Amino acid sequence: MSNTHSYDFYSYFSDSSEINDISDYYSKIQLYSLDKKEKLEDYKNEIDNSNLRLKSAIQLLHDLNLCQPMINISILPVNSFFVQFKFKLKKPFYSKDDEQFYIIDNPICKESIFKIPMVRPSGWAGTLRNAIVKSNDEEKHDELKSRSIDRLFGYVSDKENDNKKGFLILFPTYFDNIKLEVINPHDRERKAGINPIYYEVVPAKSTGSFSLLYVPFCVSDEEKSHANDNVAFDIYLISKGLKDMFLVHGFGAKTASGFGIVEDKLMDGKITLKTKCVTVSIHEDMKPPEKIFLKYLNEDGTLKDSFKGAEGKPITNITGEKLAQSGGGPLKEFKMFKRWYKFHASGWQKHLQSEAKTSIEWPTWSFSTFEELTDIAKHISQRLQDSKKVRE
Repeated sequence: MSNTHSYDFYSYFSDSSEINDISDYYSKIQLYSLDKKEKLEDYKNEIDNSNLRLKSAIQLLHDLNLCQPMINISILPVNSFFVQFKFKLKKPFYSKDDEQFYIIDNPICKESIFKIPMVRPSGWAGTLRNAIVKSNDEEKHDELKSRSIDRLFGYVSDKENDNKKGFLILFPTYFDNIKLEVINPHDRERKAGINPIYYEVVPAKSTGSFSLLYVPFCVSDEEKSHANDNVAFDIYLISKGLKDMFLVHGFGAKTASGFGIVEDKLMDGKITLKTKCVTVSIHEDMKPPEKIFLKYLNEDGTLKDSFKGAEGKPITNITGEKLAQSGGGPLKEFKMFKRWYKFHASGWQKHLQSEAKTSIEWPTWSFSTFEELTDIAKHISQRLQDSKKVRE
């Protein structure tokens, strides 16, 4: 046990005579390890209590801007891109911590300061690399390795000056929930379990945020000349790897038992690319309102209060007379407007917001499934290759 852990641990109860006097839940769980059998029930209760504190710790990370990275892609090299989305676990997640002083033998990996369950960046990198390799044919492995794997994740050769860091930067993922799982191996003769094995896991339905940054450090003239080709190849390769990692192979430990799989429905998914070779509409399905509809809208595209009903939606029960008094048109026209508003108001509002911004923005695509992510990556890849042909 390291000196750092010893200091942090004992400082919490050096002045306490009873275990109940200790306020820090993590130190209390560590003390239970001194008498595992008798204190196991206390530990289970403490797990429930700790989840309330984990939510407070997660909120603190948000307040400190440590939970999700904020990337200014404008200061990065051309062809850099950033992928970020929130996911929901379909199956539990488990990754063993290196904590030696604990009540059970299989604690989940935790952040060292706040003791929040996490996926380390190195864990993401290793799992994503394996997913990319597994998702490609074995006969293409050597070509893939020489063309992209080493470039993405870094490589080390026998020559010291050839050591180079990869283009990919992964960020930690934090969770605010812990649950106790039990595996009870049965004796073949007695047909009963006598030594249950306890695991701390992040349960299914828990949410986390994934972030990935691609920064092409092209130094030589040869590397710069192939920059567009590289990012066109890499962005699609990475998107397929992410899809396979999250939906097929899983991440963390015990993936052979189905652990570490997520639901295909994603939240707040976006990919931003620093390039002038590819443009994107804020909303490709954006349909501007007809001139006769403008009377119902504010300048920012939101609904005027006089035509607003429950939950901010267009009013439903209104007479033609009252509609005219509010500055509206005939009922038939208002019905047509409500149909447009239902399907296109959100896209129109975002379009107006993008026009109002004065800062330079790089093309950003939104997605809500891994299939949409791979489609976007394929589109970007094709556009980058097309732009090179035009220049040639």
